[in-house]
Amino acid sequence: MSSEANRKYLVNSVRILSGNDSQFITDNSSDNEHATTEESDAIADIEEKLDVKMPEFYYRPYGMEFSMYEISEPTSFAYIKYKLNDTNVLFYVDKQQKNKASDISSISGKEKIVDTISKDWGSIVVKEIEDKSDKQSTYTANWIYEENSYTIRQIGFMKKIHIL
Repeated sequence: MSSEANRKYLVNSVRILSGNDSQFITDNSSDNEHATTEESDAIADIEEKLDVKMPEFYYRPYGMEFSMYEISEPTSFAYIKYKLNDTNVLFYVDKQQKNKASDISSISGKEKIVDTISKDWGSIVVKEIEDKSDKQSTYTANWIYEENSYTIRQIGFMKKIHIL
């Protein structure tokens, strides 16, 4: 796919992710419909230790599998790592607190806003980050909900990852 095709695919995926599209997807198998026990435990652990509500995937691309997670209670930060084909998809949550220092948006490279999707609760900002040392751009989708910052990051182009 060309860069322009990747950009359009990403923007369309985020529009669907945000509920800003009427597309109905029915091609998900029972293998992908339910999170693994390890993933469910990781989400519960993050929600309990950081006192945040984690969004739920209601569609995941074929081949997307939970890999691992990490929580930093001192900085109120956590991430879940997924494997998707030959790339990683990282899902960060940062409980924004005035007395704690963390910044999940610090990815090196030249940033370009690809799209901003307005919702009644805020906006989802989609960015492409180009770094000369990387073969492909990194894409991020970032939003703040109930004073918590959420970011999905993937090298290459984002697949259709939908979040409630």
